[in-house]
Amino acid sequence: MQVLNSLVATIFLLAGAAVSAASGTTQAPDNLSFPHLFSVDFEATGGGDSIAIPGGHRVLLIITDGVMKVSNGTTIATVQPGGSSETGILHDDGTFVVDAHVIVKFTDGHFGFLQLAGNDILNPVTGDGQGFHRMQIETDSPEFSKYTSWFIVGQLLFSGTTGHIESYGADPAAL
Repeated sequence: MQVLNSLVATIFLLAGAAVSAASGTTQAPDNLSFPHLFSVDFEATGGGDSIAIPGGHRVLLIITDGVMKVSNGTTIATVQPGGSSETGILHDDGTFVVDAHVIVKFTDGHFGFLQLAGNDILNPVTGDGQGFHRMQIETDSPEFSKYTSWFIVGQLLFSGTTGHIESYGADPAAL
């Protein structure tokens, strides 16, 4: 968590410095700390499926089952099978660029879409799928739609057919 806070704080400070230099008025906070929001545990199939590409392999996993829980362990959503998948590029140097899409059904009956996007990697990742990525949530759930505008960073861990996503974030208006 300390590494995440330091990394994100550095990114915001650099971004803030660029905005400040351009406008002369805006500055990023000196220290940012994001609380844990939720975790997603999931099962997948197809772990051996890959396509050779220049510089590595594209991998495909179909997410078949899982749950989404807040920090106190309360389940807030279930992963919907059939519409969820993870693809990514495993580079020859061991870095993994993820593009995960997870469809969930929240406890209030509304559906949601979670995406961890490799094009927003904040930290190089290793072949075992560890690293921090920008996470986006889309939903019309009255209870959980607040997350659609939040800044969220996810960490994907994957072993065999079992995956785990930890997420940290905050409402940008509160930063």
